[in-house]
Amino acid sequence: MQDTTVDAMAKRNAPSVSQNVAMLLDAAKRCHNSGKITIGQNLKALAAQLQRSGLPMPEENCQAVVAAAVENTPIVGEATHLSDAEKAAAATAISKALPDSESLYQKIAYVPQDGELALAMAAIKAGEHPLFTGGAGCGKTHLAHHIAKVLKRPLYTLQGADGVVPEYIIGYRDPVSDGKGGLETTYRYGVAAQAAKDPRGAILYWDEPNATPDGIRFWLFSLMDGRREITLPDNNGEVIRAGENFTVIGAMNEGKGYSGTSRLNDAQRERFAVIDLGYLPAARERKLLVSRTGCTDDIADKLVSLGKQLRASFERQEIHTPFGTRTLLKAAKLIVQKVKPLDAVKVAFVNAIPATNAPERKAVATAAAAFFGSKAVTAEAQAETK
Repeated sequence: MQDTTVDAMAKRNAPSVSQNVAMLLDAAKRCHNSGKITIGQNLKALAAQLQRSGLPMPEENCQAVVAAAVENTPIVGEATHLSDAEKAAAATAISKALPDSESLYQKIAYVPQDGELALAMAAIKAGEHPLFTGGAGCGKTHLAHHIAKVLKRPLYTLQGADGVVPEYIIGYRDPVSDGKGGLETTYRYGVAAQAAKDPRGAILYWDEPNATPDGIRFWLFSLMDGRREITLPDNNGEVIRAGENFTVIGAMNEGKGYSGTSRLNDAQRERFAVIDLGYLPAARERKLLVSRTGCTDDIADKLVSLGKQLRASFERQEIHTPFGTRTLLKAAKLIVQKVKPLDAVKVAFVNAIPATNAPERKAVATAAAAFFGSKAVTAEAQAETK
């Protein structure tokens, strides 16, 4: 391969998404100029998919795809002279080169609690933006990913955090090689801009909006009201108008004991349709633990009972660490892997508390011992100790 830009990128050990995209677009341009129109179009589509995913392609995979295109090797399986077997092989090769865009949450069925799924779907159909509130580990993120799967829409994640900058939301100018030894600037769209531009009607999943600085939240106001647009000052004032099906789904911990968050101002909260989520009823949470992890009914019952007790303590602010279904699942998975129940609970529950908070660790350990201690050993644990 003679192109110096591609060669320079190949030497980098950890390519970024922008480098992957630049490499693929450069190859697409050369394919198009040499008459390989279909291959060039598919490389452009592949670059767009990588840009949306935010996940860099391994260097060797990206190089292999580019080399195949430049050397006129059929990689898309659309040439009429290819056999069905060759087309299938080409499709498999490309799918393996791409990052897995389906999240673990989308692969696992969501268990509704009390009509919140139907309510959220109705809100989206009405053109509203749902905001899921509730305790840690009660299924807010899982619900958002499940909705994206049901609606067959791409999902972009905006992670709320104290250090978020506007460039993460709207984008920035990035100097790149012009292939002639010089530099030129290109605009890299931020996550909200990418979601708004997506013609498929994307979902922008905003994780913890109440942990996002006020100055960042304001950039999303115009996307979430009747304007449905976002302006990019550093890209010559470009205005991106979101598609009809564009939706923001927010999820945040709210209530007593959650640090690092602030109250959403009225203007922001008014742009959401707020839906409160709680933890699953005990019987359904037990069933979920058994079905997801393969643990015994007895283990599931004890974990759910412990979780219920600790959640009540959290609500009374006797402890300051929330324990959601995610924590219960962690403990159950460890037990299925032959970890003694009390050790599994220590890892999932007790050690989740900072070591500096020794009194709370002791309180949770004491509660756990009542269910999994030496005087409450289950048949499964007894078998382990023999």
